[in-house]
Amino acid sequence: MTQHELIVKYLRDFGSITTYEAFKDLGITKLGTRISEMRKIGFEFSDEWVDDVNRYGDYVRYKRYRLVKSSFIKSVTKKHRKPIKKEKKTFWQRLWGL
Repeated sequence: MTQHELIVKYLRDFGSITTYEAFKDLGITKLGTRISEMRKIGFEFSDEWVDDVNRYGDYVRYKRYRLVKSSFIKSVTKKHRKPIKKEKKTFWQRLWGL
């Protein structure tokens, strides 16, 4: 499975994910980067900042991501575009704008 697929599966199973959970449970070290890549190809995520206290009593802040829309939409980059086949027009069709 790709990291993107792992993230989608985790979100469907547990509803949300943080960077720590991604690292601990999936071995993904750059969750923010993977989310950004997935947004570019059509996935929609909501995110919220979570304020917490770590084991040393220090204030920490991190993001929790949730999947909003999971339908895959191909990006419109040149890499994914398929060339449009044009029908050849006859001289008369071109002349008359048909």
